Amino acid sequence: MIRVSENQRFGCVFFSAILALVLSSSFWISGCAGSASATKPTSVLPKGGSAITSVTITPSSSSTTTGGTLQFSATVSGAATGETVRWTAALGRISSSGLYTAPAKAGTDTVTATSTTQSNKSASATVTVTAPTPTPTPTPTPTPTPNLSSNVTCSGSNCPAFPGAQGGGAASAGGRGGVVMEVTTLNDSGTGSLRACVEASGPRTCIFRVSGVITPLSRMAVANPYITIAGQTAPGGGIVLSANAPAGQGGEPLDVQTHDVIARYLTFDGYKAGPGNTGPDTGTVGYEMANGAGDVYNVVFDHLSGRWVGNKYLVYANDQSGAQHIRNTDWQWCLFYEPNIAHPVGPLMSAAAFPDEDTNNDWHHNMFINTGHRIPLVMDMDKWRWVSNITFNWDYFAASENGDSADFIDNLWVAGNLNNGNTNPHPVNATLGGTAPDGTCLSNCDLPGTPSIYMSGNVGPQGTDYQLTAEEAGTDPEGFPEVASPIRTSWQRSTPLPAEPLPIIPDAANSLDSVLLGTVGNSQHLDCNGNFVSNRDSQDTRVIDQYIARGPGGEFGGPNYRGPSSGPSVPAGTPCQESLHDGIPDQWKVLKGLSTTDSNLNSEVAPNGYTWLENYLNGQ
Repeated sequence: MIRVSENQRFGCVFFSAILALVLSSSFWISGCAGSASATKPTSVLPKGGSAITSVTITPSSSSTTTGGTLQFSATVSGAATGETVRWTAALGRISSSGLYTAPAKAGTDTVTATSTTQSNKSASATVTVTAPTPTPTPTPTPTPTPNLSSNVTCSGSNCPAFPGAQGGGAASAGGRGGVVMEVTTLNDSGTGSLRACVEASGPRTCIFRVSGVITPLSRMAVANPYITIAGQTAPGGGIVLSANAPAGQGGEPLDVQTHDVIARYLTFDGYKAGPGNTGPDTGTVGYEMANGAGDVYNVVFDHLSGRWVGNKYLVYANDQSGAQHIRNTDWQWCLFYEPNIAHPVGPLMSAAAFPDEDTNNDWHHNMFINTGHRIPLVMDMDKWRWVSNITFNWDYFAASENGDSADFIDNLWVAGNLNNGNTNPHPVNATLGGTAPDGTCLSNCDLPGTPSIYMSGNVGPQGTDYQLTAEEAGTDPEGFPEVASPIRTSWQRSTPLPAEPLPIIPDAANSLDSVLLGTVGNSQHLDCNGNFVSNRDSQDTRVIDQYIARGPGGEFGGPNYRGPSSGPSVPAGTPCQESLHDGIPDQWKVLKGLSTTDSNLNSEVAPNGYTWLENYLNGQ
C-alpha cells in the first residue's frame, strides 16, 4: 500500500481541479502520489453542436466500370458516439450504407458524405468511371466510328424525349431535328431573346449563350409545337425567369398551349414587388398549361425550380368548351418551395370541361418544401399519377384528390414545424368531384366525380398507403372536417392505372433521399465536354439543407419564413466555343471524333437514334 500525506492529498485535489478547468470537461484523476492520468467519459453532444471537426471518406479516390459497385466508408472526427452521415453521388447512386453504383456513362463522379447533424461538415471522393473493355473482333472496322458513350439506344420513332424521361409526356419529340436558335440576350424580346425562340414556329431548340435573369413583360406563350428549351446549356449560374416586372406588366414566363414541348433546367422566381402579387385570383403564376388554340400533349418539364410564387406554381386549366384537351404530360425532378403566405398552395390541375379526355398527366421524382396545402389539387381529371415524390412541411392537407382516377405510388411525406398541432395532417384527402352528394352535377362534367385511388409503397406520418388518407365532408376540395380515415373502401382501387408506353419506374419511398437530393431542381448544367456538373444556387441549397436537418421553415412572408426577399445573383459565366453556332461545342465534337465543319451535323441522327445535338444536350 502507498501512503499519501495530507500535502499530497491537497496537491492531488488542486491538480485535479486545474486539469478539469483546462480541458473544460469531466475527468477521472488518479495516481496523484506519483503520476496523473485522465480519461474522458463518453458523452452525447446536442444535435447541431460544434464538436464535429472533420469528415473523411475511405477510399478518397477510386475507379470502376460503368454500372460497377464500390463500398465507401466515412469517419466523423470529434463527433459524439453514433454520429452518422448522408451519402450523395453526383452521377451514380449510393445507398445509406455507402454502397456506390456507377452510372451507365463513363466519366468522373463525385461521392459526398455529409454529417447528418452539421451539414457544413462533409468530404468528397472522386470516382473514375470507365467503359468496360470491349471484346476484340478479328476484323478491325475500316472506318473509325465516333466515340459516343450512350445509355439509350432507340429509333427516331420510339426515342424518349431524353434518357430518363418517363410517364405520360415522355414521348415528346421537342425540337428534334429542327433549327438551333441562340439566346444571346436577357432582354424580354427582340433578336436573340428567349421570347423570339419560344414564339417562333417549326421544330427548334433554344440554346443559351448567356446566363442571368430574364423578366418577361407579358405572358410568354408557346403556341407553336416542337420546341426544346435547353436551360442546361446556359453558362455560369443558369437561367432565372423572374416575375418582378413593372406594375401592370408581366405574366406567366412559360404558358404551354400546344404539343411536343420539352423544358429543362430553368428557375422561376415568383417574388414581385408592389401590390397585386398574391392570389388566389391574382398574383404571379410560374408555369401554365392551358388549352388555347389546340390540344396540349407530349409535354415534359424536367429539373425545374420554382419559389416564392404569389398565386400558383403551376396551373393545368382545361375549363373551356370545345375539343381541346390536356393529356400526356410530365413533371419530373422539379423542386418547388415557399409560396406566398397569402395563397400558400401547390399545383392546380383542373379539367372541368372534358375530364375523361384529360388523361396521363403525371408527376414523379419531384420535391415540395414549406408549402401550405393542395400539393396538388386535382379536380375531375380522368387519369393521373403521383410517383416517388417527397413532400416536406405542409400545413393541413397535402394532395387533394377530387373526383379523379389517381395512382399514389412510393411517395414520402415528412412532417415539419407547419404540421405541429394541426388537426388535419393527412397527406392525401379525397372528396367527391363534379357531383353533389344527391348526384346533382356541379359543373360541366362527364365524370361521376367519385374518387378512384390506388396506393402502394407510400410512407408518411400516419403510416403507409390508405392509412395516410382521409375523406372530407362535402364537395369543397378544401372543406372540413375529415370524416373518415382511411377513405371509404368503395373509393379504393386494387390495381394501378394501365401502364404507359414509357412508364414511370418508381423508387422506394425510403430511398428517395439518396435518389433525389443530389440533383432535384435546376441543379446542373453542361460543361464544354458534355458532362453535367453541379450548378445549384444558394436558395435551392438552403431548403435542401433544411430538409436534411428536418429544420423549421415556412411560406414566403409568413412567420416561419427563413429565406431572403428575392433570389440570389446569377453568375454570368463564359459560353463554350461553337464555331458553327449549332448548339454543340467544338470541344465535345473533338472528343467524340466528329467534324467541326459539318453544318448539318447537329440534326443528323447518331448511331443511338438521337440526333448529335440531342446527344450533347443529354450528356451522352
